[in-house]
Amino acid sequence: MNEKSRVGVIGSGSWATALVKVLLNNINGLNWYIREPEIREHVTKFKHNPSYLSSVMFETEKLNIFDDINEFVEKTDVLLFVVPSAFLGLWMEPFKGDFKNKFVLSAIKGIIPISNLTIAEYFNRHYNVPFDQLGVVSGPCHAEEVALERLSYLTVACKNTEHAEVFAKNLECR
Repeated sequence: MNEKSRVGVIGSGSWATALVKVLLNNINGLNWYIREPEIREHVTKFKHNPSYLSSVMFETEKLNIFDDINEFVEKTDVLLFVVPSAFLGLWMEPFKGDFKNKFVLSAIKGIIPISNLTIAEYFNRHYNVPFDQLGVVSGPCHAEEVALERLSYLTVACKNTEHAEVFAKNLECR
């Protein structure tokens, strides 16, 4: 991962919406995979998520919105998963590729309920993503606070501290 890596977010809830907003403040372009057609269309047309944090406006000219997870992964180097842990399998169901040469970050809260796997263990076991290509974004904050750029603290953790530092800069509010 480096500053020129293509970054993307998977998810369309309040947490994903907040993180997309902050990332767009710091990088020139962002890929966003949104499963729900009505949310995709609304974000494209009206520049905000109609279902979550609807007051947050996006610079849509900096967004590449995807409806196909396979195309999204192919065109993204750093993938930030921001979906409910209980539904990760459903979001991943149409995925047919692999994560070779991809860096996978999880901003997912909790574990996979049925298997009791952490998100890193899930990606390692189901998609053979090595642990050194996995990271976590976590912190004691709420989506609304992050979207409003209120004082919040997020931690980016992974085996490679340089990767963590690069991605953490993408989440700074200046």
